[in-house]
Amino acid sequence: MKKSLILVVLGCFLLLLSCKKDDVPTPDYSSFFVGTWVATKLTQNGQLINVSSLQNVNITNTFTKTSTNKVSMNLIAYLNGQTSNVALNDLEIKANGSNNYELVIPAQSGGNLYVTLANGIELKVGGYTGGTAFEYVFTK
Repeated sequence: MKKSLILVVLGCFLLLLSCKKDDVPTPDYSSFFVGTWVATKLTQNGQLINVSSLQNVNITNTFTKTSTNKVSMNLIAYLNGQTSNVALNDLEIKANGSNNYELVIPAQSGGNLYVTLANGIELKVGGYTGGTAFEYVFTK
């Protein structure tokens, strides 16, 4: 009886030792996006425009962290005295290869929108709306 009890206790002890936490912490990529980015280039229907050379034009994109791998985006465009704003909340960040990330953008009515970040230095916001394809390049 004593040997059986020792074997049962030893078996339980071995089971406890063999069970370890397998959860790998989720890396948080939000720090790559957080901050204010300034548009430097615009490609519209294949034509490249240097935004920094245009007068009365200022386009910024500000990201704030909302939770792990989620950010809010506030895109503000000031063009010739008129301001337009696009704000999107709780956008999920997905890793897309080594040092490349994308934001999961909810479906937009009247067009689509994408946001990618390559190597933490070049943010691209682009899409297609009203028959026009566009892509902005931002830097911090």
